[in-house]
Amino acid sequence: MSYPLQYFRLAIGDTDNNIIASNSSLAPSPHTGNLNEKWYLSYINENTFQIINASNNQLITASENKVFLSDNSNSKEQKWKIEGVDKDYDGYYLYYKITSNADSSKALTYTANKGFSLTNYSEEQEYQKFKLNLDGLEGFAANCKTSSGEKACTIGGLLGPVVLVNSKEELLKELNNVGPETIVLNANVDLKYEKNTRIRDYKTIVGSFKYHTIYDCSLRSNDALGKDEPSDNIIFRNLDVQARDDGDRILLNFFASRQIWLDHINFNSTISYDRKGNGQDGVGKFVWINTPYSNKPDGIYVNRSPDYITVSYCKFTNKYWCFAYGTQNAETTRDRTTLLYNWWHQNVRRCPQLGNGICHVYNNYYQAYGQKDNGGATTGIIGGDGSEMLSQNNMFNGYTKGQALNMGGDEKHPARDDNSYFSTELNGTPTQINYSAKKKTNWKPNESNYGYTLLDTYNTNNTDTKAFCEKYIGCFDSQDKIKYITDNDLSSWAKTVHKSPFLKHIDFSDSPKLKANSNNRKNNSASLSVVRTEVYKDKDYVHTIVFIK
Repeated sequence: MSYPLQYFRLAIGDTDNNIIASNSSLAPSPHTGNLNEKWYLSYINENTFQIINASNNQLITASENKVFLSDNSNSKEQKWKIEGVDKDYDGYYLYYKITSNADSSKALTYTANKGFSLTNYSEEQEYQKFKLNLDGLEGFAANCKTSSGEKACTIGGLLGPVVLVNSKEELLKELNNVGPETIVLNANVDLKYEKNTRIRDYKTIVGSFKYHTIYDCSLRSNDALGKDEPSDNIIFRNLDVQARDDGDRILLNFFASRQIWLDHINFNSTISYDRKGNGQDGVGKFVWINTPYSNKPDGIYVNRSPDYITVSYCKFTNKYWCFAYGTQNAETTRDRTTLLYNWWHQNVRRCPQLGNGICHVYNNYYQAYGQKDNGGATTGIIGGDGSEMLSQNNMFNGYTKGQALNMGGDEKHPARDDNSYFSTELNGTPTQINYSAKKKTNWKPNESNYGYTLLDTYNTNNTDTKAFCEKYIGCFDSQDKIKYITDNDLSSWAKTVHKSPFLKHIDFSDSPKLKANSNNRKNNSASLSVVRTEVYKDKDYVHTIVFIK
């Protein structure tokens, strides 16, 4: 059984440097996008992990005060506690300390001009604190900045065990289990007879490479009766989410929740509709993000707005009402969402629609039916009252200009489009949209919130928005197919790279790279090489799988 490992970067303090593997040593480096910058965890027990590099599958290892990479020996020198030490303004851990199980008083430390070592932990030591930034995650769900300060990256179930589920019953149990978990589908699941299925905090729901389909779900992030707080820090990855039997169902419901990442998902409806809005089309949606209605039992949370949402590398197919979010209150400074590199395929409305919030949509590919065959209500991006919308480098294929962008209609919701293109016919030659809003937003995320990468909207070199989305979005059957624009091997696609506006740039290039102590590494060429280990729960047991070559 295999599934997409959750890679992450270990960011050094408040700098733009991450920890990379340099042969058998650890070294600082600005973003590389290579595997040596990416790490994954093997769960041992609460807060205790092996930290493994994705490029060579070697583990961070301690020996007295030295730190280096070595093959898996399952020793205490290769086990680390990862504990949050500083929170951001909304209460999520921004910084973590990493201490050795061999000596709990010693923490992983970077010292300029000396490199990485173990030293006594001190709150005043600047480079003993690290961020856990998930690989590929950008936008508001990532490590970003707002007017309130710096916000931590969404981590989902990263710091919990991996749980394989083989049935509907097992999935429902784990979704409602308190505590961080990565829940892996080891079977396709039909949830058409289940409603209001609760998801708890700090969960990652991920499809395996063989089984990743969920039929007719109705998952929600809060209790329908308002008995407890809405859940935060939820990730969905590598899934095929299908509407097959119920056209009126909302598949994913996020009520008043924050820190949400939807990534590499196929959303698809096989239920027919006529696109005319005459009552024959189901009222269900793929995704609904909002506050509860005040007249519902969970309406006590109507004043807690959803926030920090990223939707990336997803495909949405064959839905009348597709993706909507906003609030039932008057708050307009929350509900911040980033949508990047998604493919909206033959949907009619709400792709997305936002009310009372802030939305950044870039390098999305929209494919309708064509001007002659579209339903009269067909629209792409909709900005409702209280919204602030920024559209950049989006491609609309088969839309009129008015259908593509329906935002900025009055002074209450400013909007802007930069460099998007449209063609009224599916195979027509795209032309640039000359869009004018009644009130233009001057918002620039790269100056106030986060860094990001823009592709060409349209070119004839097969390296534009359409070509990228057709190649890299949706769920996949192997790790090597799950790609992000931040990967070094995709750098040729990038037209404009906006760097983070808040990270401190420090040149650590002159710092020496620590030498691995050859006495602490196994060099027996006849021994087996451990590729990785996985720990997961199955019913009442805990299993460890060791992959070797």
